[in-house]
Amino acid sequence: MKVSDVMKKDVITIREEASVGEALALMETHKIRHLVVVDSSGKLTGVISDRDIKFSLPTRKTLEDPKKRKFFLSAIKVSECMVPDPLTLQPDTGIKKAAELVRSCKIGCIPVVENDQLVGIITTSDLIDCLISLIDGKEAA
Repeated sequence: MKVSDVMKKDVITIREEASVGEALALMETHKIRHLVVVDSSGKLTGVISDRDIKFSLPTRKTLEDPKKRKFFLSAIKVSECMVPDPLTLQPDTGIKKAAELVRSCKIGCIPVVENDQLVGIITTSDLIDCLISLIDGKEAA
């Protein structure tokens, strides 16, 4: 089984200059935890997760004040807290290799690139779904 069999092909992206507030809104809208970051030409430049954003913000106590929360969510840019130049995979990479990388690198997603073009993303959720499907298939046999 290959990464292309499991990856999400409709990748939600965000620009480097967007605010972390915009990033969180996109994540909430699409019910995801990771966004692929692209530059103005659409080239992959990074990955940002909800955890990256959480660690870039001040304390929860500070964010209780709506004015301060709005300020920080608009002032901090994606480029300031994203993971730059992320690890990438090819669509024909084996699922086992992808799972090993996710585990050993302790990351939640890997963008999938072919000919320098973003073609997908594979996440821990995709890998778990794949495992469940394989287990269900064996139990049915």
